[in-house]
Amino acid sequence: MDAGDWIAVGAVVVSVGAAVISVWQARTAAASAEHAKVQARAAVEANAIARQQMQREDALAQQAAAEAQALALREAELVDLEVAGNGGSIQIGIANRSSRHITDVEIVEVKALEDGPWEAWRPNPNVNGQLGRATCRLIEARTGRISVAAWLLDAQGTHVPRLPQTVHVAVRFQDADGQWWLTSRGDGPHRIEAPPP
Repeated sequence: MDAGDWIAVGAVVVSVGAAVISVWQARTAAASAEHAKVQARAAVEANAIARQQMQREDALAQQAAAEAQALALREAELVDLEVAGNGGSIQIGIANRSSRHITDVEIVEVKALEDGPWEAWRPNPNVNGQLGRATCRLIEARTGRISVAAWLLDAQGTHVPRLPQTVHVAVRFQDADGQWWLTSRGDGPHRIEAPPP
C-alpha cells in the first residue's frame, strides 16, 4: 500500500471513529434528555405534594383558630351584667362565671333608654372602695364579681336621683388571651380593638 492508500484508510478510520462518537453523543444526549424529563416530572409531583401539604396545614391552622375563637366567645359570654336601681344610683354587677380570669374591666357606657333629663353618668362618689370605681384590674375566674354604683347626670352634670325604667350598660374587658371584648345586657359580647394606652 502506498501513502495514498494509508491516507485513505486513516480517513476512513477517522470517519468511523467520528461516526461512533456522534452516535454515542446522540445516545448520551437522548439519555440525558430522558433523565431531565424524569427529574422535571418528579419536581412537578414534589411541588404538587408540597402544595397539598401546605393547604392541609393552612386548613388545620384555620380550623384551630376558629375553634380557639369559638372557645373565647363562649368564655366571654359567661361574663354577666346585672343592673338594678337603688336609692338614686344604678347598681351594676359584673360577674365572671367563665373558667378564666378577665382583666381591665371597665364600664364604658351607662345610658337611659327613655326620654328624660339623663345625659351622662359617673361612678357614685359617695360609695367607698371597689363600688366607687368604674374600672377594675382583675376579676377572678368562676367566682369573681364586682359592683359599681353609678349616678345618672343631667346636661349640667348634676346628679338626677330619679332613675329611668331601663338603662343600657356596656362593659369592656380583656380576656386571659389578651383579646378585648365589649358586652352589654341584651347584646352579647363581641370582639373589639384594644383601647388606646
